[in-house]
Amino acid sequence: MVSTSLSSTSSSLVGGHNKNNNNHHNSLNPAVTKGDDLLAGRLPAARISYDQPAEGQRVNGAIIALVRNSELDGLRKSIRMFEDRFNRRFKYPYVLLNDQNFTQEFRDGIAAITNNEVRYGILDSDLWGYSSSVTPERTTKKLEENKNRYLYGGSL
Repeated sequence: MVSTSLSSTSSSLVGGHNKNNNNHHNSLNPAVTKGDDLLAGRLPAARISYDQPAEGQRVNGAIIALVRNSELDGLRKSIRMFEDRFNRRFKYPYVLLNDQNFTQEFRDGIAAITNNEVRYGILDSDLWGYSSSVTPERTTKKLEENKNRYLYGGSL
């Protein structure tokens, strides 16, 4: 089992407040004000700060993907696009998880398109696939029901 702990160095991103300013940002839910978080048994409203990190700093994080060896070409295209449009500035590392060992071909293919750190992990088979409460039959039924309701509703 792979356990990865990623955290933000700033609590101002999600569920916190700005360290330099105690004002909470609730523009997404103006009905909830400071002190009303547990009103009527509701979950606390998300507190989101739109403050930007200081110039030249980035938030700690990683790009995580569940991927199989057979999906190398698609992942390479995605990483290339992501690198070109975003990650070349921030250099976030990648964490790639699979239900089996990554092949050397896969590792070489990823290494050829990014200079950022890449970590590979294997998930236990019980963490990959369907949980006991979601059966393949139930999934097939729901995909069929949703294929015309949502964009990509009929695909996994």
